[in-house]
Formats: sequence, structure tokens, C-alpha cells
Amino acid sequence: MPRTTTFAKDVDNEMALLLAIAVERAHPCLPYPPHVVAALETAYCTHFRAFMEFVHNGRPSPSTYPPTSAKQNRKDILLNDLAGKSLTVPWTRHELRRFAAADKLGAHLSRGRALRRRTKRYWGDASDHSLIVPRIKETFQHVPAAKQLFPRTAKLLPLFP
Repeated sequence: MPRTTTFAKDVDNEMALLLAIAVERAHPCLPYPPHVVAALETAYCTHFRAFMEFVHNGRPSPSTYPPTSAKQNRKDILLNDLAGKSLTVPWTRHELRRFAAADKLGAHLSRGRALRRRTKRYWGDASDHSLIVPRIKETFQHVPAAKQLFPRTAKLLPLFP
């Protein structure tokens, strides 16, 4: 697929929503009821999953992630599409664990959700920031004119030194 900036708005949306939800979870503007907190976590989780697939140029390989029947969909927008070159971004063990958790919460009704709820860890915490923020910054380094292509993300990124 040729390099294109057509989908930059969608990528900007994923990154900006990850950062905006993280800010809201850390410093809520309202005392949210539990169902709204759950919706924020599910939203963060699904944006996390989509961004991880983008930045890693697809889903994890079956050798590093539980096999799935889902094949890589070439309609997916990948980092290589916007970077204009072929990049290999290896998955970290922590990213793979969170990706699996995102699959359970955001993509499937799964028995694995109950196990994950018992961890008392919410989506968008400091540990998630340590995964997402460096990957967003890398994306800005790899994609030419990233500040212009991803204006919403560029505004939020300074909140995460």
C-alpha cells in the first residue's frame, strides 16, 4: 500500500483519545458514577488495542501471542503507511500482556474478564502511560510532518513529559 496521509485523522483520533482519557482518569472533572468509569476504561482499552496494532504494524505474531483466527486485515492503517518506510517495532512483554487484556475487555465477551477485574488495575494508569507515551513519541519521530498530521495529539503530548 502506498504511503498515504489520508488516514492521519483517524490515527490522530486514536492517540489523542488515549491521552485525553488518561488525563481525565488521573484528574476527573466530575465525580463519575461507576458505569461512566467503566465506559471510560473500556474506551481507553479499545483505543489502546487499536493504537498498539497500528504502531506495531499489525497484531502480535502467533509465536508471541495466543493464536487467533483473525488474520491481518490489509485495510488496517499501519505505522508503515504513514512513515513512508518499512519499520519493525518489536512488542515488549508488557505490551503483549496489556494487548491480551484489551482483547478480553474490548473485543470479546470472555471468561478472561473476571480474572482481569480481580487485578484491581484500571485502564489508563501510569503503567499504561509508560507504554503509550513513548510509542506516540516514536510515531511523531517516524512520521514526516507529524505535528501537522496529528494536531490533537500534538496539543496533548506536552501533558506527558
